[in-house]
Amino acid sequence: MNPQRLTLITAAILVLGIFGFIIFNRARPTEQPVQVVADLSKLSYEGQPALGDPNAPVKLAMFEDFKCPACKNFEEIVWPKIERDYIDTGKVQAFFIYQQIIPNSTVAGIASECVLEQNPDLFWDYKTIVYRSQGNEAQDWATASKMVELAKTYVPDINADELNTCIAEDRHKAKVEADTDMG
Repeated sequence: MNPQRLTLITAAILVLGIFGFIIFNRARPTEQPVQVVADLSKLSYEGQPALGDPNAPVKLAMFEDFKCPACKNFEEIVWPKIERDYIDTGKVQAFFIYQQIIPNSTVAGIASECVLEQNPDLFWDYKTIVYRSQGNEAQDWATASKMVELAKTYVPDINADELNTCIAEDRHKAKVEADTDMG
């Protein structure tokens, strides 16, 4: 076969391929963006840890898991800005809602509810400490003994014995599960 004819055949195949690609892309149905609509009637702030002015015009519901690495990043990078720019200025009231997304993190959620029960003002300090002490999400580091140890070491105003008893009794397990269901 002569080279000139081979070049023409190759060019024709290439042109047909380009036209085929264009026609295919125009003929296929366009994808519509997925819209997720939350049923906000199921969202309840009642009994949730709250920070900020109750009369703030904006309510921020934060669904978080203490073993979630993205939640830890939010806690360390985004949360201080929200607190400084919106909560401290009275523009936003924030609510923490426990959301189990990582296996074996329920104990950390129960511990946080136990701290809230003891002293609502200490909840936010405890939350920060648990995130700072976060272990590998694949490991079972969020144990009762670890949660109590963190309280003893970093938030000494929490009654560690009471915290231990509260966790051992699974006192707030139903609340933690209800929060997860709400999420």
